[in-house]
Amino acid sequence: MFAKPVAGLIGALFGVAILAGCAGTSDVGAGGEGDPSTSTPSPNESASGEFASSGPLTVVESYRDFPSGVESLPEDPEAATWVWAFADLDDATVIHFVTQGSSSCPMVPLSYGATDTGEITVVFEITSEGQEETPPEELACTMDFVPTASVTRFPEELTIPDQLTVRDARGLFEATTVMVEPLPAG
Repeated sequence: MFAKPVAGLIGALFGVAILAGCAGTSDVGAGGEGDPSTSTPSPNESASGEFASSGPLTVVESYRDFPSGVESLPEDPEAATWVWAFADLDDATVIHFVTQGSSSCPMVPLSYGATDTGEITVVFEITSEGQEETPPEELACTMDFVPTASVTRFPEELTIPDQLTVRDARGLFEATTVMVEPLPAG
């Protein structure tokens, strides 16, 4: 008695799901890739346009732990933070970034962009040794949750502000502003 209506309802829901999936692959309008309201800026571009300067960042060292002197990450109940930044007090061009996530696929700083007003955006990317050419949805990553510190050198001509905008290259996390805290002596 209920088999035909239930089968019909399941078929209709399956059809709607397929159509919704196809709608998301459009190149123009309605939130597709070509829609400027939803596209992620390239590493050379801020949300409001081109950067005055931009380029790759140099990760001097990356390791699975907190930086020396940091025992836990600062908590800010107002922020949805996925990255923390600590200024190296001995070298004004170095920031120690800390992300948390998979130990085999950590988020590391990739590039920066700076505006004429001194604002800096840092772009992060998921990395995985041996899987550099693998699309993000196919990466084989461990399901652990560990800190990864990336000791990162910025160009000498930049003055690192008290706040940085951080975003990831693939749009997995929302861009957010993080405070640059002094690295505790350790």
